[in-house]
Amino acid sequence: MQELSHLLIFRLPTYPRTIGYRLYRIGRWVVKYSILGHKYDREAQIHLTKETLRIRDDIWDMQPEEEREKLLKAKVWTPKGMKEFM
Repeated sequence: MQELSHLLIFRLPTYPRTIGYRLYRIGRWVVKYSILGHKYDREAQIHLTKETLRIRDDIWDMQPEEEREKLLKAKVWTPKGMKEFM
């Protein structure tokens, strides 16, 4: 019962903001990279690499810089890059 009251009092009021922020981020990504056709910047490449390889932020940060650069240059988020990486 206490968890439910905690949810209703503290978490529920923040959901509209959280959902709005996530929709904004998704919309921004779609407009920037899909519609306008911009090249992926470094942050987008890091995000795509971590997502493709299912690497958490803390694990990514623990990797040596050379290993991270190697993964970014391999472009593992593309089918060709993943094929060459494997």
